[in-house]
Amino acid sequence: MATASVDADAQDVGNVPAADNIAQTPAMLGDEESLNNANEGSNKHIFLTRLRNLSRPRQLQLIMAMAATIAMIVVLYLWSSNPNYQLLYGKLSEEAAGEIVNVLKQEGIDYQLDISTGKLRVRAKDLHNTRLMLASQGLPKSDGSGYEMLENTQGFGSSQFMEKVRYHRAIEGELARSITGIDAVESARVHLAIPKQSVFVRDKREPSAAVMVSLKSGRRLEEGQVMSIVHMVAASVPDMKAEKVTVVDQRGLLLSKKELTGDMAMSTAQFDYRKKLEKYYVERIERILIPIVGLEGVRAQVDADIDFTVVEKTQESFNPDLPALRSEHTVREETNGGDPGSVPGALTNQPPGVANAPETLKEGNPRVLGPSRKSDQATYNYELDKTISHSKQ
Repeated sequence: MATASVDADAQDVGNVPAADNIAQTPAMLGDEESLNNANEGSNKHIFLTRLRNLSRPRQLQLIMAMAATIAMIVVLYLWSSNPNYQLLYGKLSEEAAGEIVNVLKQEGIDYQLDISTGKLRVRAKDLHNTRLMLASQGLPKSDGSGYEMLENTQGFGSSQFMEKVRYHRAIEGELARSITGIDAVESARVHLAIPKQSVFVRDKREPSAAVMVSLKSGRRLEEGQVMSIVHMVAASVPDMKAEKVTVVDQRGLLLSKKELTGDMAMSTAQFDYRKKLEKYYVERIERILIPIVGLEGVRAQVDADIDFTVVEKTQESFNPDLPALRSEHTVREETNGGDPGSVPGALTNQPPGVANAPETLKEGNPRVLGPSRKSDQATYNYELDKTISHSKQ
């Protein structure tokens, strides 16, 4: 019995540490957490202390470095998360872009379209396959054929008429491409009327052209741009004059104005000059007053009354005080008296007969002489000092 009690006591004594260890385990874990928190707090305290001990420029450099590192990490994350898109086609018209987008939607290909620039992008892995697929369907459609039409051989059956038609179509295509290069023009078509020339000069006919341009939404052609199109077409076709070229837009409005002559041309030029002058003075008044009274406090209108009267005057004056002899013409006539003539007739025109001249003159028969005449005529030409003045006001 004593031995059993001793063993029980020993067992009780041996079981006490186990109970104590089980009871002490949560306390020990709490001490480790508190120790870790204390270490973290001390690390933060050390970092903040060292940061405060740094100079102001070093602190700014450290903050900027940390901000740059964060920004770089964000950029890399965004770049890695977004797929890589590459340019498929650029400067596509709205019609061409719509056709390609419909095909891409049917094939389930992701794309990005920039409406303002007409650039179409697809994923880099789909770029080459997409181009081959679109090319097999004839997309994007060509903007017209130019001189490459002449490179296509037509065989031996092609006539001279067909060759001439192909040449004209090639010129029209090249001109349409050049006109489409203007920023405000979306597409263009050119029609040339080149008549067959005759060997007779009086039957010569002049060529003409018609140009139709489709403008981009919200855009318009200035008068100088229209004239550049007219002169470009006229210079591309032999013997074509600029007034034979007509330009219209997609709304049917005539853009090329025929050259006016005479009073009508002068009136149009004067009206345009008046409008420009009024616009110039309105803008100048607003630039002066807006900084003072504000944008809503100014309403300026100008009515320009311009005198377009033109006076031309030509004056020719002579100075009589400075005459100069330029030429002199003098005629002097003198006639001495002779035998009186007979009555005009056939007999007086006969040659005289043999005359016998007496050796001595009889006193009772004196010789009768005809009248004598003398005249002088002189012409003097003087050069005067002359002044010619021409003035235009």
